[in-house]
Amino acid sequence: MAADASVEWLIEIGHSRLKLAPYAAGEISTVTAMPIAEFDQWLASVLQSQGHPLRAWLCAVPEEEVVQPVLSALSNFGIETRRIRNNSVELPVALSYPGLGVDRWLALQPVWQRLESAFVLVD
Repeated sequence: MAADASVEWLIEIGHSRLKLAPYAAGEISTVTAMPIAEFDQWLASVLQSQGHPLRAWLCAVPEEEVVQPVLSALSNFGIETRRIRNNSVELPVALSYPGLGVDRWLALQPVWQRLESAFVLVD
């Protein structure tokens, strides 16, 4: 099935669950959450019915052995995947300390872009 040039996927991998949301025209659609072990079966089903996204953006907190099956499934279906790690892309809020998780670092970005002033984010 052809890539849908208007849709990208935003994927966040935790220690046992994965969250995914389609992103198109500046808007994030409904978030889907699932156990990581179910991702490859879910992916095959969705691609068959909805088509391929243009690409996937992925951030992950856990060890590489948890992330690798997701990356492999995306690759097997020919989905270009760009991995986001702390400071791997230029974003307005710099990393404040080395141990800050990528999920929390990314959560700071839209708040800063909206407020452009000091804030406290509880995550």
